[in-house]
Amino acid sequence: MRRVFALSTAALIALAPGPAASQPASAAVAGDRAELQKLVDRAVVAVRAEPETLFRLTNQALALLAANPDPDLEAQVRVLRCDYFNERDRAAAEHELELLRPLMPRLRNPGHRAGMLGCEGEMSEQSGDNTRAMALYEQAVGVAEAAHDERRLADVLFLRGYLRSVRGDFAQGLADLKRSLSLYEKLKLPVEMRTAVNGVAGLYSRMGDLDQAGKYYEDALRTMPEGVAARERVIAQHNLGRNLERAGRWDEAQRQFEQVLAQSRELQYLRGEVYALRGLAAVRNAKGDGERALLLVEEGQRLYGAVPDEPLRARLLVERATALRLLHRPADGLPGLREAIRIFGAGDAVIEESQARQELARAAADLGDWRQAYVQQAQAQRTALDLLRRQVDNRFATMKAQFDSEAKERELVMLQRENHATEHALAQQRRAANLQVLAAVLASALALLLALLAWRQWQAGRELRTLAMTDDLTGLPNRRSVTATTQAVIDEGGNAALLILDIDHFKRINDQHGHAAGDAVLRAVTAAWRGAIGPGVTLGRLGGEEFVAVMQLGNLTQGKELAERLRQTVAGLDLSGWLGHLQLTTSVGVTLLGPGDTLAAALARADAALYRAKEGGRNRVEALV
Repeated sequence: MRRVFALSTAALIALAPGPAASQPASAAVAGDRAELQKLVDRAVVAVRAEPETLFRLTNQALALLAANPDPDLEAQVRVLRCDYFNERDRAAAEHELELLRPLMPRLRNPGHRAGMLGCEGEMSEQSGDNTRAMALYEQAVGVAEAAHDERRLADVLFLRGYLRSVRGDFAQGLADLKRSLSLYEKLKLPVEMRTAVNGVAGLYSRMGDLDQAGKYYEDALRTMPEGVAARERVIAQHNLGRNLERAGRWDEAQRQFEQVLAQSRELQYLRGEVYALRGLAAVRNAKGDGERALLLVEEGQRLYGAVPDEPLRARLLVERATALRLLHRPADGLPGLREAIRIFGAGDAVIEESQARQELARAAADLGDWRQAYVQQAQAQRTALDLLRRQVDNRFATMKAQFDSEAKERELVMLQRENHATEHALAQQRRAANLQVLAAVLASALALLLALLAWRQWQAGRELRTLAMTDDLTGLPNRRSVTATTQAVIDEGGNAALLILDIDHFKRINDQHGHAAGDAVLRAVTAAWRGAIGPGVTLGRLGGEEFVAVMQLGNLTQGKELAERLRQTVAGLDLSGWLGHLQLTTSVGVTLLGPGDTLAAALARADAALYRAKEGGRNRVEALV
């Protein structure tokens, strides 16, 4: 429930002018076209508050199109209908897609294809297939950019940015959402601007910055003008309630969800109603009222059949299992929890999957299955750690200063929570042992299990420390580790050379040969560089296709020589097994670290030198002091 209204694929009203007809259109045809344009414009407005009016208007438009075909107008109408059915009838939405595809080769404005891809991506997302949804959004962005259609580009950037934030790719998600917001502002679309701001707020909420997210949501509600589309207000209010829920402010969250439920019922907005029921169930569970929570979940599940949304179904299953555990029926909730974990895992929804595993661990503990409880808790911790790695390893210039310190604080809090959870599991085990009157052999077995858990905790702690400083793809020091090394060199006050290396046109490799080939190329380049750097050089990965090297006690000339050696190493690699005839090249920026320098300033200089190398034609070395 991420958009203020069916934003991206529906609200596309700009009609691209086609080539002039060979003969002047008749007055009747011109009149029909004008009437069609009015219907489409009215349908777009209806999307925001009156879906049934949209359905009626698009039916009228299709009747006119039957007599006077126009591929571009029909494509717009079909995309509107695809979005309408997307929330209600998957088969009908797929039928609209089937009718859209034959129109694509005849379009005057090829950008309309982005609308079709966006709707198809949303259908995949709602069915839990986020991998396919992301691939469709990537295509949609490329189509909209090639067509220079800023409106459609803004819409599909919003969709891609939202999904990236769900998958934990916060840096790129924020980049997409901010770019979408900038385009909406340029096009003077205030409603869509509020939607993009709400998307940014949702990203902050998933990152754990709940106060910042809450300010965005509250500001959005305050700034909505009177008479704004009711569904826009309902969804913004639900998002605020969800943020309050994550913050544990249960009474405030309950008030928001109750208002969302009442307004959704008044609007006959089933999706909003089900989301509100799930939120109220979460509040009741948090307050220990499993009986009332179960009734709310069951009501939501009865309505779910009219709302095809797999992630929502999974959230209902988690709340149901929590309620059953509170009612001392934990076994009844286990199948639903496993199904929810499957759905979240398939959609790469790392936060939700971690929460579902934690609930499964609690249910297993209540059943006395301590081994399963530990396994699920450990998996939840690994999922949470993976989320933290994504936050840290995604290097994005505009977020660097803002989030570096916050990410470290969040990591510390998460590690403390992990230790607390493990200690809690051990305490539960000890209490269970005190309650058991068993033979000496059982006591010995229990002691052995406790020792095993303690050893596993020690081992997990050691693994966490290693993972926190290592890039899991290449085995190099990650961004946190290599920046710490650079800072240590600066603190020592000696001279050193700093290099930033970027593989040229790496996105094209992923697009043309797939991400598996891209990963293989990164590993091959890393292995080649390890053999070429020599002693006294630290090589690490900043993120993506960007690497950094620090030559201690090196001057600028030596740094440039190292950069040229690394550049030539890549140019000499045989990667035909993955890339065919494509030759891989590298651009390098070099700067000198000296007394009084700062990490931020040094990275900025190296980045500027790298940019100069890119501007100079790539596959070259540039230096900047």
